[in-house]
Amino acid sequence: MSTTTTPSQTAEIRRLLSTLSLSPSSVLELPQPTCASHSPSAVRTMRAAFKRKLMLVHSDRSADPHAAAAYAILRAAYDAARFDNGDTAEGGSADSHNNGDDGSTAAAAAAEPEKRTLKPPASPPPPPPPPPPQPSPLAATAAAPATPSQAAEIRRLVSHPSLPSFTVLELPQQTCKSQSPRAVRAVRAAFHSKSRLIHPDRCADPNAGAAFAVLRNAYNAVCAGDDLYNMPLGGGGGGGGGGFNAPRTAAAAAGAAARGSSVEESFSAFYDRCTREADRQMAEAAAAEEAAEAEGRRTGTGGSTTRRKKTPKPKTTVRPEVPPRAESFEEMYDRCTRAAENFVSKEQREARRRRKQEKQARRDER
Repeated sequence: MSTTTTPSQTAEIRRLLSTLSLSPSSVLELPQPTCASHSPSAVRTMRAAFKRKLMLVHSDRSADPHAAAAYAILRAAYDAARFDNGDTAEGGSADSHNNGDDGSTAAAAAAEPEKRTLKPPASPPPPPPPPPPQPSPLAATAAAPATPSQAAEIRRLVSHPSLPSFTVLELPQQTCKSQSPRAVRAVRAAFHSKSRLIHPDRCADPNAGAAFAVLRNAYNAVCAGDDLYNMPLGGGGGGGGGGFNAPRTAAAAAGAAARGSSVEESFSAFYDRCTREADRQMAEAAAAEEAAEAEGRRTGTGGSTTRRKKTPKPKTTVRPEVPPRAESFEEMYDRCTRAAENFVSKEQREARRRRKQEKQARRDER
């Protein structure tokens, strides 16, 4: 796991955490037609964008404590782009419909005898008109009437605006009180799911704005006014967004001034809470392991909460040492002879060769 975080990784994690709409086009930063298409090129483009952002926000490559939450948002958007996108255009016979050619003209031309008269070359067909821009999902559902599930959720929130935060988010009370990464992800996921259900941009119910305000107040109460959890409110019903750079409300600014905290201090405090929670879980696991082992020793069953793997023992065989072979006298003589010959210079070898030739010539003359 990486122990550092680059500025680009921090910026991408903040952008994902501040994204209210989990549409694939906004999370993957791709055009809406690309995310809504099933063509091989669009699938490759979405996969490349997902891998590129995965290298930035994955917890194995960044030490940011919010990398896991950012990766969860990225993964959810990528899965939605793969499985839950809208209907795609029918293919195959689009060109024949656009050109008004159903195949009968081509069959008649094939059956007609070949003519020898010269004809001017046919002009290429005009290019098909560009497809109309696809409206965004929010715009498409802005005027849609509220579904029964949306109406029931809006009535539940509006009729009881003073419900506890965990009741509004429909989460266990212990989850809303905990500051562990898993609890933070659960609270954020519940807020996103209910926001997509009752947001004023999603349904035409007149009480959608009031219900969303109750939901947002409950979410802020769970997050304790932390600046890291102030997410943008898309559309006009929620009050406008702005991400991490959006100006805080007067209550949030007063709370931050009273606490004397900043964004960096909030990051540090959250990281410390996560560290303490991890230490506590490790201590509880160690205590449970010791208790199980003690119970196993008492009952003679060898109880343990974990199953130990049987590792094979390393082999301890010792190979016998082979003594070096003694060198014979002939081998020693040959080795010394070759070494002596290597020291003979080139001129000496040439002189020796000439003497041998002269000696052989004198023998031949006799």
